[in-house]
Amino acid sequence: MCRSFEETGACRYGNKCQFAHGQGELRTINRHPRYKTEVCKTFHTIGTCPYGKRCRFIHLDGLSSQYWSPSSPLSYLIPQDESASNSNDREVGFKI
Repeated sequence: MCRSFEETGACRYGNKCQFAHGQGELRTINRHPRYKTEVCKTFHTIGTCPYGKRCRFIHLDGLSSQYWSPSSPLSYLIPQDESASNSNDREVGFKI
């Protein structure tokens, strides 16, 4: 969204502005099916990522290392219920 248009209701660039002037001008974003399906190795290894919000991987603050490894896809990041009866789930610390 155009910040100037949002704040003042006007934009000096008019129709040539590269940003949307209202909800009606917003476009949908077509993303790859695997977009944000794996955690960001850099973020979870060193605690920061140079791409920030633009990163195509997941940044989960406070993610316990017992539930995550660098090769874990999103489906494995759901913490396991301690009362789960499947011993394989308990062994790896993930609920599948």
